[in-house]
This record gives sequence, C-alpha cells and structure tokens, in this order.
Amino acid sequence: MVVISKNYDITVELVELQRKANHFRKERDKYNRLVKEWANKRDKLNTKVGELLNKAQEEKKKRDKLNKKVKKLKKEKQEIKNAYKKQQNIINEIKAEMDGVPPNELKKTMKIRNQIKDLEWKYQTNVINSEQEKSIVDKIYRLEEEIKDKKHILQQLNSLETKINEIKEIQKELKSKQKEIIATADKSQVYHNNMVRIYDEIDHKVRPAADRAHQKFLEMKKIADQFHNDLIMIIPRIKNLRKKLLYTRKDVNKLSNVVESRVEKAMEKMKQGKRLTLDEFQLLVKSGLI
Repeated sequence: MVVISKNYDITVELVELQRKANHFRKERDKYNRLVKEWANKRDKLNTKVGELLNKAQEEKKKRDKLNKKVKKLKKEKQEIKNAYKKQQNIINEIKAEMDGVPPNELKKTMKIRNQIKDLEWKYQTNVINSEQEKSIVDKIYRLEEEIKDKKHILQQLNSLETKINEIKEIQKELKSKQKEIIATADKSQVYHNNMVRIYDEIDHKVRPAADRAHQKFLEMKKIADQFHNDLIMIIPRIKNLRKKLLYTRKDVNKLSNVVESRVEKAMEKMKQGKRLTLDEFQLLVKSGLI
C-alpha cells in the first residue's frame, strides 16, 4: 500500500509539472511568434529608412549640382558687372571730354549728324530716281561740310553712342543672367526642400517607429526567454519523476506477484483442509475468494 501511495503522489506531482511545462511551452511559443512579428516590422522599417536615405542623398546630389551651377552663374554675373562698370567708366570719360564743348555747338553737331544719318538711310532703303539721288547726295555733302571741322566731336558722339548701345546689351545680358540664377536657385530649393522633408520623415516618423518596434522585439524576447528558462528548469524534474514512476510501477508489479502467490498458497492450504492463519484468511477475504 505504501508503494501504491508513493506511486500516486509521484503521478500527481508529474501531472502538475507537465501542466506547467505545457503552459510555459505555449507561452514561450506565443511570445516567440510576437518576437518574429516585431522583428519583421523593425526590419521593414529599417529597410524603409535605408530607402529614404538613398532618396535624400539623390535629392542632395541634385541640389548640390544646381548650387554649383548657381555659384558658376554668379561668377559669370560678376564678370558681366565688371564689364558693365568698365563700359560705364568709358562713357563717363567720353562725357567728361565733351563737357568742354559748348552746348549749342554740341546740339547743332548732333542735329546735323542725325540729318546725315536719316538721309543715308533714305538713300539706302528707298526706291529713288537719279534726280532724287543727286538731291540727297548734295544735301549730305553740304551737311558734312558744315561739320567737317567738328570731327573730334563727331568721334566722341559716335563712341558715346557705341558704348551706350554696348552697355544696353550688357544690361540685357546681366538681367538674363540674374533670371537664370533665380530659376536655378529655385530648382535647387525644391530639391533641398525634398531632402529636408525626407530627413524629417526619417527622423520623426520611420526611425522612431523602427526603434519602437525594436524595443517591442526586446520586450517580447525577454518574456519568451523567461518562459523558455522556466521550461528548461522543470524538464529535469519531469524526467526524474518519470524514472521514479517507472521504478514504483515495477515495485507494484512485484508486490502484485507476491500477493498473488500468497493467495494461491492460502487457497491450496484451505483446499487441503489445513488451518489458515489470520493474515491468510484476511487475504482471501480481500481477494473475494471467501
């Protein structure tokens, strides 16, 4: 009876430990699945961070390329401004030289020069007969005679006019260059804004989400590891109890064989009409043979 009771106690303890082991295994597997899920989320987010970083670098390269172009354009603009200043200085020098010419004389000379130009234009562009041609040529000759002693003034006027026309072209070029600089800088700003937006998305959205996913991964792994350790701790006890149970079952079988042998002997003794001991009598009663 002691052996049977011991066997029962071992069985109860073994069942309880197996129940705990099943619980630990189930919880460990559940949290391991969560570990895998959070690891996948983290890895996907980290991959997205990498992709966004590549995009940001592409935007930066485009921006830097345009910024380099802006720098080159500004240098060209400065060269144009220098040319403008140089032309302006020449114009100022010519005007300074012409300051000594009496205004009336200058005005008269300019008027005659313009008349000559108008006649030359008419001569070159209009269809005229020989008489009209002679008339125009005579007028040009007379006008040139009037200002033949004003060649120096004419040269200054022509130079001034040439330089003014040149500086106007320089102004156009300067204006065009400034427009190109602004347009290029605006494009550069677009790429810069894209880069800033991407970095902002990385720093304030994707990377924090990846960090949170990694934190969850660590939390789930810690819990899964704890359940795994709990399982590992009781497995040796379960194995030990199973061995004990195996041994006690062998003892029960041995005891059963002994009892069976004693019952057979008691029955044989009773059949022979021999007197039974109290233990033998009680054994036959318990066995249901009396």
